[in-house]
Amino acid sequence: GATPFLLPLLFQVGLGWGPLEAGLVTIGTGMGAFACKPVAPALIRRVGFRKTLVASNLLTAALTAVPAFFRAGTPIPFIIGTLIFSGFMRSLQFTATNTVAYADLPRESVSNASTLAVVTQQMALSVGISFGGLMLHVARGGGDVRLTPDRFLLPFLAIGLVSSLAGPLFRRLPPDAGAHIGGRNAARG
Repeated sequence: GATPFLLPLLFQVGLGWGPLEAGLVTIGTGMGAFACKPVAPALIRRVGFRKTLVASNLLTAALTAVPAFFRAGTPIPFIIGTLIFSGFMRSLQFTATNTVAYADLPRESVSNASTLAVVTQQMALSVGISFGGLMLHVARGGGDVRLTPDRFLLPFLAIGLVSSLAGPLFRRLPPDAGAHIGGRNAARG
């Protein structure tokens, strides 16, 4: 939840863009997420849930940190490309996580698990926004310090680091995790 909060601030306050320009550029994350939807099932079937989750987590964490280095001279196509790729990888990670989470549940437990997952996701979004705001406050150093692009370094690097913390958990999944729901041959790992 921190990235959608921080990006408009970076673009409008840090870089001095207008709301229209900032909004048009941030659409890139949605475009990437949208582009991922038809590709995700085939990709997950091809490489499996564990490899998909490990790779998408690593790339999502790295791409989350990249805006820390956006400056006034950063080419707009590079920014848009980064956001599109970031949206794609984040969507892939969410799709794989949300699918494999229900893989081994009995049918009668799926409704309760779904409710818990939705509540947990909403809490995680709220915590992410709060964490991003806290990191931005810390980066400002207090007072009426102007929000310049360098003040966004800590928040984006911190949320990138926090995003990467799921990686070790994904690596602990068995190689054939979710194979029976992904249509993947479990023997290929």
